[in-house]
Amino acid sequence: MITGDAHASHGQRVDAFIDAAFAFTVTLLVVANSDVPRSMGDMLNALRGVPAFAAAFAQIVYFWRAHLTWRRDYGVADVTAFWLSMLLVFLVLVFVYPLEMLFSSAFHALSGGWLPSGWVLGHDSDIKALFIAYGVVFALLSGSVVMLYLHSMRRIAGRVRDGAVVWAGAWSYSALIGLLVALVAWALPAHLSGLAGFCLGLLGLQGVVVGRIKRRIDTESHA
Repeated sequence: MITGDAHASHGQRVDAFIDAAFAFTVTLLVVANSDVPRSMGDMLNALRGVPAFAAAFAQIVYFWRAHLTWRRDYGVADVTAFWLSMLLVFLVLVFVYPLEMLFSSAFHALSGGWLPSGWVLGHDSDIKALFIAYGVVFALLSGSVVMLYLHSMRRIAGRVRDGAVVWAGAWSYSALIGLLVALVAWALPAHLSGLAGFCLGLLGLQGVVVGRIKRRIDTESHA
């Protein structure tokens, strides 16, 4: 018989593995820009890569915090939750290089070449493919968070379940933004496909989506 302590220990080991996997993902970001400075000029050039690294780092934290919030407030410990968590880990490891390439190249272009990029995008079609790949993986990552919340909704009830409904809706919106990025990049001519990145600004409306879902739940509960 498996005791409650054994279940708790198993959950702690899974959480530790997931945290380590996200930490490893950040390490891969560092390795992607791993030229060791050998002079003051090299160091200053490396520091110019900080904005792109910060943007990529923030998106990794965005998904790590999503799992942390789910596990803390709505998480269940069963086989399905385990494999959905592993799917999130797998996708974030796939995500790391398109993520770093996109932000590094974007900051390089927007700064007129002043901010460095270790990636070479030789043709407009490369940019198009990059944004499509980024958008699809972003959508899949967000979708895996949605599935975690949907799974929890089948196991909980009451106000706690309402909270899971809200976050499932919020992350569904995030997944739609990822798909929008990929779709816009695909639809635009190759030389304009970089404009798809501006769709990410719509993520700022995620809080509005959360508010509307909460109001709808409150209205239905008082009807």
